[in-house]
Amino acid sequence: MQVGFGFLMTFLKRYGYSSVGLTFMTAAVTIQWYVVCDGLMTQIFDHAATGKSFEPIKISMETPIFGDFCTAAVLISFGALLGKVSPLQLLLIAFLETVFFCINENIAKHLGVVDIGGSLIVHLFGAYFGLAASKVLTSESMVASALNAASYRSDLFAMIGTLFLWCYWPSFNSILAGETARERTILNTVLAISASCAATFTMSSLLHYLEDMEKHKVKRTTRRCPSLAPSDFKKFDASKFQIELNEAASPDPKALTLEAPDTPASPDPLIGKLTKKKRTKLGGFSMVDIQNATLAGGVAVGAVANMVIGPGGAILIGMMSGMLSVGGFVHIQPWLQSKLGLHDTCGVHNLHGLPAAHLHRLWGLPVKPGLYGAYTIGGLISKMFGCGVVGGAASTTDAHGAQYSYRREEVLCDVFSHRCEHHLDAGDQALIQFEYMLISLMMALLGGSITGIIARQVANIDTEENDAFNDDQFWQVAEGTTYGETHALKELLLHDKLGKSTSNSKLSNAV
Repeated sequence: MQVGFGFLMTFLKRYGYSSVGLTFMTAAVTIQWYVVCDGLMTQIFDHAATGKSFEPIKISMETPIFGDFCTAAVLISFGALLGKVSPLQLLLIAFLETVFFCINENIAKHLGVVDIGGSLIVHLFGAYFGLAASKVLTSESMVASALNAASYRSDLFAMIGTLFLWCYWPSFNSILAGETARERTILNTVLAISASCAATFTMSSLLHYLEDMEKHKVKRTTRRCPSLAPSDFKKFDASKFQIELNEAASPDPKALTLEAPDTPASPDPLIGKLTKKKRTKLGGFSMVDIQNATLAGGVAVGAVANMVIGPGGAILIGMMSGMLSVGGFVHIQPWLQSKLGLHDTCGVHNLHGLPAAHLHRLWGLPVKPGLYGAYTIGGLISKMFGCGVVGGAASTTDAHGAQYSYRREEVLCDVFSHRCEHHLDAGDQALIQFEYMLISLMMALLGGSITGIIARQVANIDTEENDAFNDDQFWQVAEGTTYGETHALKELLLHDKLGKSTSNSKLSNAV
């Protein structure tokens, strides 16, 4: 958890210490606070439902696992606020979000929600909680900071977190799966996250190619350059050409054109055969997409990973989540920032929010027979790929018992324990899933807004000194590094302003 989320957030060029260090600190504090908070909330809900009396909080082997789930939700929210809050504000946000998370989690338990990988309880809640808090806490000066950017080296470090999360995501989804469903959960997650990875590379190159085509207004042409004889190159005179920046064609200074000078020159047979050309780069993979959208399959399949969705269903879920996530980074996130002023530092809405919300609505909410129609989305996928039905409501005894005919009821109840206990049909389970998705979304937006308002009362980052997205404010940065050199230079300049002597050698070493 700490390695994956911590290094994934190191893409900011001067916020590496805070990304890893504050992730470590937040995770350690959140797990401890969750043990207390969940114990209290569980007893409050049980007392309200059954009148059970209060007793000392009991801890089991599952307690730290659920604590890790809560930590994941808090760290997802931290991604939307990365670089814009102080450590004190972050601890306050983690403290309050854990309370809202425990309330939301107990609602899911009492409703009988099926969410083995935390698509709704963790990813949806954490993403929109962080977005709501970011809307309250983010100022325009923060977004305009020059440090709100990545570098080649910081992007490379962020890929460590991506690869770590990608490899360990199946264990995250399957840790709470029952004996009969654990193997199925791992296989479904591996297939889904692999498909999202492949789809991300494809969509990233395609969408950025189309974006660059529109930006530079490059037109396709079938005209070819005239053929040149070998003898023409021997007559080529390089002094008759000059390289000029073509700023009108592209804002990229690397886009160059070859143009002949206006002054008349001696006749050269090669001059008339050369045509003007622009070196314009189109498309290419974006590190932002690769770092994040490749993980979207694990997010989307989390709610149904322990069900019999089959290889085809898992791959399809992964492909759609990867494409949806890349589209969010390329189109949706810029629109949200320009139109609504919603700044999302890590793009948690595209990685966690969109796949969890939209794909859960698609896979987990089939149409209830008799009310809306006889066919379900899960049933259609089942017919297309010959697999079990996708989604909680579409799952039946036959669907989940096809591979385990000798213990059908055991397999079904292992996935849908609440449904078996209360004798619910498929349509009832579908409505439960949909209702809880709305509850989790509203809880996240309300809780994030309240938390953001409270955290705003705490001393915020001094944006006038350009300390947003900067480690120098809260860390002792080692000298000899990029951060340390900047920090040493600021101290020397401050001493110089106060009238203290500063040697030229020290100043030159700091620079």
